[in-house]
Amino acid sequence: MAPHASVVRVDARRALCVPVPDGLPDEQAAFARFAVVSMTTMLTTTARGGDEAAVVGLGLVGNLAAQVLQSAGMRVHALDLSEHRRELARRCGVGHVNGPEAEGDLGRGHRLVVEASGSAQALVTAVRLAADGGEVVMVGAPWAGETNTVPTGAVMGEIFLRFLTLRSGSEWRIPVLPVPWRWAPSSRTPSPPWTGSPRGACASSH
Repeated sequence: MAPHASVVRVDARRALCVPVPDGLPDEQAAFARFAVVSMTTMLTTTARGGDEAAVVGLGLVGNLAAQVLQSAGMRVHALDLSEHRRELARRCGVGHVNGPEAEGDLGRGHRLVVEASGSAQALVTAVRLAADGGEVVMVGAPWAGETNTVPTGAVMGEIFLRFLTLRSGSEWRIPVLPVPWRWAPSSRTPSPPWTGSPRGACASSH
């Protein structure tokens, strides 16, 4: 995952790499690894097609998570602070994209909520969006502490009183197999959330 860098050179002799199947554009293949992040949630959730779901945070992982859940037939509401990220999500086909001011209007009807930013405050938002008995999955990694940390009571009370399930959605927990990933045909190919590729001198410098 190249520490989430924009540009990276990979030594195929030392990294776990798989060939790109014929017919799959490089621009889409580059994002496939990040789409897999939210697939852990798809394997563990009890939510199904037709259920309401929400994604908080529309960075690379959150954008693709919204597309994955939507492709599974869920009605997805996606939220982000950034207008740029919201617009990019709309261009990628995410149907219901909102700013933070929409939290109150969306209500607590989501059977599954994916927190994809790693922010403590965003986790509070995710918990508030969940339906009673719903699931909140932490996909965003809390890489660094926040100066305005949220009191645990803001989350614990909601979880306890509303029978919520809170868990990690951090990748696979099975051994790496000899063939780590198998590409299967799909009727829905997630749209890469990118804005362009380096050209000219910029590209040659990498």
